[in-house]
Amino acid sequence: MKIPFPLIGILLLLATTGCVKVDRGILEKSYPEKHLYALEALRAGPPVPSRSLKSLRVRSFQISPMFKGRSFIYRLDENRYQGDFYNRFFADPSDMVASTVASWLGDSALFRPVSTTATQLGADYFLEGTVETLYGDYRSPEAPRSVLEIQFLLITAPQGQVKLVFERSYQASLPVAPDSPEALVTGWDQALTQILSRFEQDLSGLSL
Repeated sequence: MKIPFPLIGILLLLATTGCVKVDRGILEKSYPEKHLYALEALRAGPPVPSRSLKSLRVRSFQISPMFKGRSFIYRLDENRYQGDFYNRFFADPSDMVASTVASWLGDSALFRPVSTTATQLGADYFLEGTVETLYGDYRSPEAPRSVLEIQFLLITAPQGQVKLVFERSYQASLPVAPDSPEALVTGWDQALTQILSRFEQDLSGLSL
């Protein structure tokens, strides 16, 4: 029996893709669904009284090249990492961390005001930061952990002379449920909350 040429093309497509289905006469290829997540940390409790209300500008944060991008990163063993194309951050994670830090410090009353954009009046202090690590630790698949480390640098520049006021790195690692991107994000949120709580406590001890 002679097979019409258009039908031959359809049969070849079915044979080569392996994941094509016919639905109401239309060929559709199914792909795993992408999921987008945000990082956040909400400060609890009343503002901390401040002895010196100085203005602060939170500059853009950096992120280690190993974790740059929006895909989730999983650590599988000591030297092997893997990216997840289908579970991703809604925006650049360093931008989300910087925005969260600005909101947190604005609520803390350690500085007033807190901004993330340049103004003609400048600021008394400038905060820079680097997300050093941001990954899911799956070296023990049955007991994964969320890992986050951030370095903060608080500087001032009176008369244009840059002076380092405070520098410290904070790291948090929390257990999360296996095989759950949602649990991993919750773990990162909790890690960020812990880090910012410790950072605020250290800043409150400075003479600003």
